[in-house]
Amino acid sequence: MSLSVKTLNAGILLDLGHKVAHASEGPIDRPWCERVAQRLRGEFGNLIAAFPPHAQRATAMARLLGLQVPLCHRILSGTLASGGAAPVLGTFPGTTGLSMFVHAAKRIQSVPPAPIERAEAAIKEFAELIAHSGGSQRRLLDALNQAQPTDGKHPGPAGLRLDNARRLAFEAAVTQIGCSTEQLIGLRVYTPAATPTCPVDLDVTALVGRVGFKRTSEAMPFVLYHAASAGKPSDGPAGPHTFLIEDFCTQPLPNVLIEQRNDKRIGIVDANFEHTEAVDIFAGPFFHNSVVTVSNGRAYLNCGTLLSTPTRNLLTDVYVPRAWAAELNCTAAIYRDGPLGGLNGPPAQRWFDRLPIPLLPSLLGPGLANAHSDLHARHEELTAKAFQFARADPADYVGFRLAVAHPILQTHYLCFERSIEPQAQTRDQTKA
Repeated sequence: MSLSVKTLNAGILLDLGHKVAHASEGPIDRPWCERVAQRLRGEFGNLIAAFPPHAQRATAMARLLGLQVPLCHRILSGTLASGGAAPVLGTFPGTTGLSMFVHAAKRIQSVPPAPIERAEAAIKEFAELIAHSGGSQRRLLDALNQAQPTDGKHPGPAGLRLDNARRLAFEAAVTQIGCSTEQLIGLRVYTPAATPTCPVDLDVTALVGRVGFKRTSEAMPFVLYHAASAGKPSDGPAGPHTFLIEDFCTQPLPNVLIEQRNDKRIGIVDANFEHTEAVDIFAGPFFHNSVVTVSNGRAYLNCGTLLSTPTRNLLTDVYVPRAWAAELNCTAAIYRDGPLGGLNGPPAQRWFDRLPIPLLPSLLGPGLANAHSDLHARHEELTAKAFQFARADPADYVGFRLAVAHPILQTHYLCFERSIEPQAQTRDQTKA
């Protein structure tokens, strides 16, 4: 951090004076929180609108400002966040990150001083709110979540905070369904489409795994993968273990029953397979062609990992070509899988299935330097195998990661979008 940014933040704290030293532990001032959230969203939205048009996406913005992409993405996501104070303030970074952003914006000659000054004033009020609400952004968010009304009048108990509620839902689902997964692993490598149907089309090679999967003998057999394209030579002959990546699975391997319906192939673990200890089961590779949806000059890549069993941790990694990532805007949101089918195309068309929970994916960067994960001891090795299946060089790809504790059943968690050339041929359709 530069000295000037440190000075700026120090100035904010000095302006607060004794207020910081005597941070209130009383009831949260919800109207103030709502006002600050909307002020931050509006002022930083106006500041970003003053940037050159080509630099109003996270990656290009980071290059212009000389900042890290995740910081720019988080601020951009904050300006687009919906809902009340909790999701908006939870999406924005703290005052230090906001001040770094504004300080960098001052170096852009084309940006007038007015939106910068208004953004600085919004940061100052945000700091005052934090000082009066426990002294940290995390305490402010905890207080907001604890004070969420359950019937429009009375705040809910502290035990029903979002994180705790998801944990309780996980434990209840395990009891009800009779199975659980410690870590659900989703891994996708998107390669340039062999037969593109739009200018930025991609094919995908996907792997999915369950680490520490447990089930009672009474629990239903679980589907390894549904709606996988049938008839691919690379899928291998139908029969036991067809969908399993055997060297990553716990031995002995379960049988996998293969059924083919409506040109789709389904892999189901044999219900008679008995194994009392936790097992690791990895399936793939799955290949799909032409997976990008284009609508109104925007390309959408819906790559969330579907939660089909109660899961303690979700780990989704997505790798896209460097050229594709250059204009990328990563949107992390939760969409339910319902009777209308899976999520494809613009998220706005699925607003009725979106859950108001803010998320922020992390940038892994190029290659496999950051492919390791504490959630899966062999994750770097698994990632290398995915690139081997995809016949692609990791050095030519950029990775993104989303890790979620106690994710919600029957949901998708990730969507990418990017712009395309206006004169390029587009394809407006929603895939079934």
